Amino acid sequence: MKKQLLTFLIIALSTLAALGIFRVVPTSDSTVFFEPDAPQLATLAELKRQYGSTDNAIITIVSSGESLITAEHLRQIGHLTAALQKLPHLVHTESITTAKAVQSTPFGPRLSTLIPANFESLSPERQREIVQRVTSSPLCRNYLVNDSGTAVGINLHFELDNLPAGADQEIRDSLTAIVHRELAPPLRSFITGGICINGAFTEAGLKDSLFLTPLMIAVTFLLLALFIRSKGELFALVLTVIPVPFIVMGISGWLNLPFSPSSAVVPIITGAIAVATSIHVITAFQLHLENHTRSEAMALGLQASEKAIFYTAITTAAGFFSLNFSNTPPFRTMGNLAGIGTMIVALFSLFLLPQLLVRWGNSTRTLFHWESKPLFRLVTNHPKLILSIATVLVGISSIGLPHLAASDSFVNYFDSRFTFRRDTDSTLANLTGIDYLQLSIPAPKAGVSDSIYLEKIDSLTNWCRLDSNVRYAISLPLILKESYQSLTGKWQLPPHSLRNRAIAEMEKSTDQRIIASHSSAAQLFIVFNRVTSNDLRSFAESCSTKAVQTMNNPEITVGSTSLLFARLSESNSRSMKNGMILSLILVTGILMAVTRNSKLGTVSIIPNLLPLLMSFGIWGIFVQKSGLGLSVVAPMALGIIVDDTVHFIVRYRRFKSEGYTTVDAIRLTYEELTSAVITTSIILMAGFASLTISGFQPTREMGILTAVTIFLALIADLLVLPALLVLFDSKPKK
Repeated sequence: MKKQLLTFLIIALSTLAALGIFRVVPTSDSTVFFEPDAPQLATLAELKRQYGSTDNAIITIVSSGESLITAEHLRQIGHLTAALQKLPHLVHTESITTAKAVQSTPFGPRLSTLIPANFESLSPERQREIVQRVTSSPLCRNYLVNDSGTAVGINLHFELDNLPAGADQEIRDSLTAIVHRELAPPLRSFITGGICINGAFTEAGLKDSLFLTPLMIAVTFLLLALFIRSKGELFALVLTVIPVPFIVMGISGWLNLPFSPSSAVVPIITGAIAVATSIHVITAFQLHLENHTRSEAMALGLQASEKAIFYTAITTAAGFFSLNFSNTPPFRTMGNLAGIGTMIVALFSLFLLPQLLVRWGNSTRTLFHWESKPLFRLVTNHPKLILSIATVLVGISSIGLPHLAASDSFVNYFDSRFTFRRDTDSTLANLTGIDYLQLSIPAPKAGVSDSIYLEKIDSLTNWCRLDSNVRYAISLPLILKESYQSLTGKWQLPPHSLRNRAIAEMEKSTDQRIIASHSSAAQLFIVFNRVTSNDLRSFAESCSTKAVQTMNNPEITVGSTSLLFARLSESNSRSMKNGMILSLILVTGILMAVTRNSKLGTVSIIPNLLPLLMSFGIWGIFVQKSGLGLSVVAPMALGIIVDDTVHFIVRYRRFKSEGYTTVDAIRLTYEELTSAVITTSIILMAGFASLTISGFQPTREMGILTAVTIFLALIADLLVLPALLVLFDSKPKK
């Protein structure tokens, strides 16, 4: 009666938890990857207050090799710009048809459009002069127009703070519809920018959730149908496993946790762990079927395996919970959900699955059998050879460890399946970049018009423009020089009186984004070619140092969304070192508790460290770049791969306590566990390998490295661990 009541309570609570899945809402805010109180976000907020929003969309318009600065094309681009200016929450528009500069007029310097409204009626010679000025203007070149005029851009800035959920998607949908409606062939368009990045994160999470999860389920159950020859046992396993991912995601919904690409993989991870744990229960159950009833076989099986399952649940959950050391909230969410899922898996596997197996399980062994005798003979006859080969392989692969560098690109987070990636690549190829950097340089007491202040900023700007990674750089001195050139034909800073008048004209305009409010500072705005996070971090550090030295002012503010992401993988890798240490301590403690012997506990940790060293070393040799996804692999994978070690050691210690020699204990452990260890490892590898199909790079890299680590751990548990036991625990129990 008590068991039935407990079963009812588990089912009821699980159903209630799973209903929370309807509350899961995908997030479209890329800032969820950062702490809400992160100083970098505060820097961005300050830059936004001074110079306006950088939540933008860049529309790149290209032709078939012909100039777009013609009367016909400008008319079409002008109509498109006007239509886009009706979008909600739009605060600023930059386009070659609306771009303004201080120019000479009969009434003195005035802010007017670079391309006049009567362009169509001007003489061909005058039109060519305007085209030449636009394509060479530091305000427009490599930003709103390319050198040849065959690509132009429209940069829209939105205010997205405090908008209701889904509002940014409505903006993206409306923007795309307007562009497709207003542009006619042969003109083509590509849309990228900050609000498109947000949409790409949402799309990545949904794609992984809707495609990878069903794929993993299909592959897993295909493998299960191969390994489990009993329909009843397969059905019992399905009833145990299927609810777990829904319960975990339901808990996420009840807790209002943001749904990101990182949390989208939780159902896959927890599903694979649930299957692997269930396989161990089924194996233990079938080992005792020959001479016992199903109830007796299950009781004996649980007696032999429940301790190992309990320990492995702790180590696996600890590995996931160690992700709380990450400074990336989505990874913490992923770790917490997967850790909760692991504990639910242990509960279901030790309570629900045994009842289902007793009811529907076969009366004979049906699990696919992997032959263990060749492994046993190899290990007992050549333990030193195995350890020597392992040592050499670890040594060779470790050569790659120093080559690992936290260097990726947030554009490359998304592969070519995403419209955002394709459009960004086309924008980079034809017009401008989307990675940027802002430097806010405080003005002296004399104000932003101070000659020495402007000359120093001009020197800093020229220094930046010399860098091969810089595509575009604009600052107040460049704007003033261009205005003076329009007045006198001389490329130099204007005299003080003209300089003040030009700045006054700029301050009147709501379009200017170079001078801060109240003229308290001026901005140096830099756009890059395709850069890695390492390149961007390096440039930002050098530029900041150069700026402080040049301006003799330590109060310069440097920041951007691009820099935030560039620093993310590096800072996350540093923060996860503590997580790895904690995971290692917990795993070591568990192994000490299992072996009840400090020497054996130390020996047992070796087969779990070797796969990590080898997998990361191999990655360092062949890939070298370490991205955001790799920063969480080590502590997470350690918690997973130690499971087979725990199962092996628990069985081995039981046989030793019964009086068997080391060799006989290893033989019996092989006979009981080889099939389960190989089968569960294949299931786990399949689960993580399914992540390699993801279009989201951090997920893909995490899946690749974890699957490789599990494969290497399988070899280590079946060869290295027994070889170590042969050499270091060869004294038989008296």
